[in-house]
Amino acid sequence: MRLAFIGLCILLCCVIVSADYASEESALRDLYTATNGGSWTAKTNWLSGDHCTWYGITCSPTSYGSINTINLANNGLSGTLPASIGNFPSLAYLFLSGNSINGAIPPQLGNLLSLIQLKLNNDQLTGTIPSS
Repeated sequence: MRLAFIGLCILLCCVIVSADYASEESALRDLYTATNGGSWTAKTNWLSGDHCTWYGITCSPTSYGSINTINLANNGLSGTLPASIGNFPSLAYLFLSGNSINGAIPPQLGNLLSLIQLKLNNDQLTGTIPSS
């Protein structure tokens, strides 16, 4: 009985990690599409393989697949930020400065409860940064 319970706990843990992994990868794909990823200066590995190997993406060493940093500063991004930018529960650092990102700052940015540092300077964004 105890072994079955441990097995169930491991299975549930894997399902949760898998759901977060897929959600974060989907949000990265949205960012790529919304900011004209095909025209970025650097885009090594984007849209193929493990998203932890994509240019500018750093994943947590303690939680596989969980994104800790998005650093795409000065990389030729243009367009708008998608609402899914708020779908990174462990994101601590978001660096998107020095691009041509425009439009309103999405309110979903306030969902980034682990965010420590945000850099959006030298873009053409409007509005206020939402509190979290």
